[in-house]
Amino acid sequence: MPLKTNVNLLEETVEKLSKIVFDLSKNHDFEADYYDNADVKRIFKLSDSTLFRYRKHNKIPYTKWGGRIWYPKSFFKESFMNKVKNKHLL
Repeated sequence: MPLKTNVNLLEETVEKLSKIVFDLSKNHDFEADYYDNADVKRIFKLSDSTLFRYRKHNKIPYTKWGGRIWYPKSFFKESFMNKVKNKHLL
């Protein structure tokens, strides 16, 4: 395949992916389903280093979006519910 064709194909692919990402970000309200770094630190009284360590060791799910780190609220809800159900084990 000539180089020009590869470059055109790559440009088309990037354009399509950019449109998909834009559409997803427009239709999805991250703040409704996710906590940002500051929220998690404030709510659970965690330090930056603790949160970093949790991410590094895959103890907490996260995603990076728009230059920020987001944590799914569902993870915390499930964790809390498991603690409540197993309260007698504490």
